[in-house]
Amino acid sequence: MLIKTETRPDTSRKKPAIELFTDLPFTIEELKEFTLKWQEAALADGFTAVCDAGIELLGEAQLQAYEELIKEGKLKIRIYGLSMINDNTDTPEEDMAKIAEKAERLNSEYFKIIGAKVFMDGVIEAHSGWMIDEYKDQPGYYGVKRFSDSDKLARLMIAADKYGMLIHSHSVGDAASKTFADAAEKAVAVTGNYDQRNAAAHLQYITPEDMKRFGELGIIAVSGYQWCPKNEFTYPVEEKFVGKEYAKKGYPAQSFIDAGAVVAAHTDYPVSPLVSVPLAMATGVTRTVPFVGEEGIRGPEEAMSREDTLASMTTNVAYMWHEEDHMGSLEAGKLANMAVFAADFLHDEMDVIGASALQPTVATIIDGEVVYRAE
Repeated sequence: MLIKTETRPDTSRKKPAIELFTDLPFTIEELKEFTLKWQEAALADGFTAVCDAGIELLGEAQLQAYEELIKEGKLKIRIYGLSMINDNTDTPEEDMAKIAEKAERLNSEYFKIIGAKVFMDGVIEAHSGWMIDEYKDQPGYYGVKRFSDSDKLARLMIAADKYGMLIHSHSVGDAASKTFADAAEKAVAVTGNYDQRNAAAHLQYITPEDMKRFGELGIIAVSGYQWCPKNEFTYPVEEKFVGKEYAKKGYPAQSFIDAGAVVAAHTDYPVSPLVSVPLAMATGVTRTVPFVGEEGIRGPEEAMSREDTLASMTTNVAYMWHEEDHMGSLEAGKLANMAVFAADFLHDEMDVIGASALQPTVATIIDGEVVYRAE
């Protein structure tokens, strides 16, 4: 595979990505500048393609900003977008038709709208994750139900399938994941399509029965395994809210693989700036992070192999986007997209890999061009 070695002008990151959110942009010009600065930071972190799980999060102007950047040829990183859907929408078919119209207008090589984003619940530490059993500290309370109507969600999935799109959910609690699986089961009964590749992200808690259904229904498990290490801030809260035994089961990964599901990784940026690929690699294999060590291990039985952890950030993500013939691995006929890190993920000791998170990415290559190089 021929790789050009010339660099594009000044793509080295000048400030951490977290600083980009000091002042939120509002005008189209501000949004364009913001997006390009974010792109600069993502390239410096070794990303060649990302999912924007809420393309209207900063308003419709964000879509206009994307449209102008596409026309100006300024997007280097490939962006796969999801359009946000109101909770328990009464018009799922109309909503998907509008998303399909946006996709027809905007989709290009570097920007594609691939489906819709729904929020099933909130988060455990805020008492808003939707659980099957009541919260231990608040009898009779089960969390916040957001998109709780599985029939409407099934209609949304059926409508998305019509346009070759998917539904991607925020599902933290086990009741949220169960409802998502219920909807997928109803949708498949109508479409017969087990390859829609609907996806559920975060998956802090989920029952073994629903993990099995994820595998059977082809639901992508977008695992939050980066968040699994115990820490002094959120883990005691989890123990208080869901109980010590259930808290240990948070953020499963290997169990999804055992159940036949495809596991993809996520970062949750910009909610948190944790976007380190080496750190994600170390966490997937060890279930902790180097600066926490053994005390941080949660659910060691959920540790993935090096190969499966790497796949969760590469080939499996491409599969989720229906782009596995286009990207995700280095093969003849695929894009010459890759990142070079300071550690060998398949052979170095895990503490070496984890520690390499403190070192800059060596280089990021897109379409055979070096778009970022460490100074």
